Amino acid sequence: MTFEGYKLPIGRSILLISCMMYFVEGMTFTIVFPIINEILSHCHVTRWVGAAEFVLLFCYIPPQILSGYVHGAVANRFDHKKIVFVESILLSMILLAHGYTSSYPLFILLRMICGFLNGMVSTAKEFAAKNTEPKRRQYVYAFFGFAWGIGSLVGIWCGFTLSGKRLTSNPSDFLVLNPFFFSFVSCAVLVLLISILYYATTAFYIGSGDVDPQHSNKPSTLQNLKDSWADIKSKNLMIVSTPWQHYRMMQYVLLFLLRVHFVGSFADAEVVAL
Repeated sequence: MTFEGYKLPIGRSILLISCMMYFVEGMTFTIVFPIINEILSHCHVTRWVGAAEFVLLFCYIPPQILSGYVHGAVANRFDHKKIVFVESILLSMILLAHGYTSSYPLFILLRMICGFLNGMVSTAKEFAAKNTEPKRRQYVYAFFGFAWGIGSLVGIWCGFTLSGKRLTSNPSDFLVLNPFFFSFVSCAVLVLLISILYYATTAFYIGSGDVDPQHSNKPSTLQNLKDSWADIKSKNLMIVSTPWQHYRMMQYVLLFLLRVHFVGSFADAEVVAL
C-alpha cells in the first residue's frame, strides 16, 4: 500500500479489520430506521412512536458504551482477529433477526445485543495503534469515518429489504411506504462525503513524513469544539492546522442531526396520523 510513492508500513489485514468494526457499527445503527415503523405498527404503539424510539436508542447506546471495557479486556487476553471474527458472525445473525420479528420486547432485546456486540468498536483504534507506526496512524484513522459512512448506507438498504418492502416501478409508491428513506440516506451520504473531503487533509502529515504533536493522542470532544470554534472565528476553517479535530467535530454534528431528524420525522408522522 503506497501513498504518493511512499511505502507505508500498514498491514492490510489490520486496516481491513479496523474498518470492518466501524462498517458494522454504522450498519447496525441505521438498519433500524426502515424497520421501526413496521415493527411499531405491528405492536400497536404507533401513537407513542417517539417514546418507543427513545427506548430503542437507550437500549442500544448504553450497552455499547459499557461493553467497551469488556471488549478491551477480552481483546487483550485473546487475539483481536478471533474476537472480531466471532462477533461479526453473531452480529450478522442478529441483523437478520431484526427483519423477522414483530414483537416490540424482542426487538428491544435485539437492539441491546447489537449494542453490546458493537462495543468491539472501542478496540479499533487500540488495535490499529498497536500495529502501526506512530507517524502512520492518522492514515488508518482517516478510513474509520469512511467505513462508518459506507456501513450506514448499507444498513439503510438492508433494513428496507428485511422489512419486506420492495422498490416498485413507480417511485412515488416507494416514497409513500418509506417517507423518510431519502432523509436518512442524505445524512449518511453527508457523513461519507465529510470523511472523503477531510481524508486528504488528515493524510497531509503522512505525505510529509511528520505528525503534528497535537495528533499523537485523540483530543477530547470539548477540545475539538473549542479549537474548531477558534478556527471559525479566525475564518480559517478550510485551511486548518488541526484537521483531525475538525473531522471529528463534523462527524459528531452530522450524527446528532441524523438522530434528531429521525425522532422529529416520526413525531410529524404521528401528528398527520392523528
